[in-house]
Amino acid sequence: MPQTRWRMLIGLVAGLGTAAMLVAGHYQPAEQSSVVGWAAAAIASLAGGGVAYFSVRRPWWGLLGWLAAMPIINLARAELWFGPFQIISTTPLALSLAAGVLLTAPWRPAGGGRTRTQTVTWGLVAAVPLLAVASTLVAPISRERINVTLHGILEPMLVLAAVLALRPDARRGWQALGALAGGVTLASIINLGWMQLTLTGNDLYERRLLFARLTFWNVGLFGEMLVLALPALAALLLLRRRRGWPAWVDGAAWIAIGICLLGLFYTYTKSAWLAAALVVGLVIIALVRGLWRQAALLAATLVLLAVVVPYPSAILARVAPDLDAHYGQFVVSLQSEQRVASWDPETTEGSGSVEIRWVALFASAELVARHPLLGVGPTRYGPEFAAIRPSASVPHLASAHNLLPNLAAEYGLPLAIIFTLLLGIGVWGGIEALRGADADARVVGVTVAVMLIGFLAMGTLFGNDLYRTYRTVNSDVVVAGMLVGLGLGLRPRQAADEA
Repeated sequence: MPQTRWRMLIGLVAGLGTAAMLVAGHYQPAEQSSVVGWAAAAIASLAGGGVAYFSVRRPWWGLLGWLAAMPIINLARAELWFGPFQIISTTPLALSLAAGVLLTAPWRPAGGGRTRTQTVTWGLVAAVPLLAVASTLVAPISRERINVTLHGILEPMLVLAAVLALRPDARRGWQALGALAGGVTLASIINLGWMQLTLTGNDLYERRLLFARLTFWNVGLFGEMLVLALPALAALLLLRRRRGWPAWVDGAAWIAIGICLLGLFYTYTKSAWLAAALVVGLVIIALVRGLWRQAALLAATLVLLAVVVPYPSAILARVAPDLDAHYGQFVVSLQSEQRVASWDPETTEGSGSVEIRWVALFASAELVARHPLLGVGPTRYGPEFAAIRPSASVPHLASAHNLLPNLAAEYGLPLAIIFTLLLGIGVWGGIEALRGADADARVVGVTVAVMLIGFLAMGTLFGNDLYRTYRTVNSDVVVAGMLVGLGLGLRPRQAADEA
């Protein structure tokens, strides 16, 4: 049978299998009619099945479809269990992408060999899953630990390897940025519509808890995706004139930015607000030309940030107390008194939100000192923290709320160091694009670098868990894997082009 027919057959099997998994394992909400669950599963199965099929036939287009359709596929919240292994929507999609890459074999190096940089990069990529599996096997085995490693590390690393093997260039880079931005904008529309239809009568805590449940499970994951989408949308604006795209692209991008900013506000997540301001500021400094234009855009960003982050109070309280009082009332009216108080570590709310992160950081260092090589094991941070910090203001802390210290504590220092190196090389690969002559590559490379910095900022400030079996969604770490793959893949291509 010709190879193209084999790929078509495997693609059909992957597509039908993924669709069947999404239907068979879909979540059925108890508070709504069963028709709602089946409708979500049907829509998700069409999207997921199509993505799996194209991932085998044309891997890059399959990846783009996955990025754009991610919130639709997540609607099903599907899971199936086979013994201790939990299968979620990402599992068949990542395997389909890997199969497509292996069948098309674009990863074979031209000229008969790889550069030293490529060899080291692939060695680092291979080391992460090996160390993660070793740490999981050394710790007491449980279903939760197995699946945190499977969906929190192995699947994202598989996506990273697939993207790296596809040898992305600047054109593929802006395609990926556009697909991701479109998917996150769609998620924002779904979440905002869901809030208006079902959550308007709820209090702030309940709205925040359920706002992103349909698409990315919680506001932390959704906020992280928004932080990644904003630089991507900015890049599309910068590329529009260079590539001669029609004028409506500008309008669509600005509308998408507005929708994403509205979604960002309703997350009521301090880390997402700060990380979004950081990445927007970096894009302005790195890619916008003209000092006055940069200053105006940065000033606008700071003004917009003041709507949600009460940093002007530090000055207003001393120079204009009356104005500060009115400003404080305005911010409270938007967020609630408890959310505003959480910025102050001297308050009860702030102690549980800000101060506890420092306690968790030093506890992580202590755990790393005790278990440096393979860590305490996935999901073991919580019990270990309770044992060494029983008097903490939040004694039952499930994780360090800081990505890299949590990785070091649970999986060991070597894995955390390698992960940091991969992130660093990915960021540097994007920054290196500034030295090239290709204007598109400069925009794409810097944007990817800024997005990785945004992911790290969210991982530091919010500290999402890598994965938990109850949420059945790991989109944030999968997208991070894709971005690292882009950053790593752009660097050797630039070197080859310059040679």
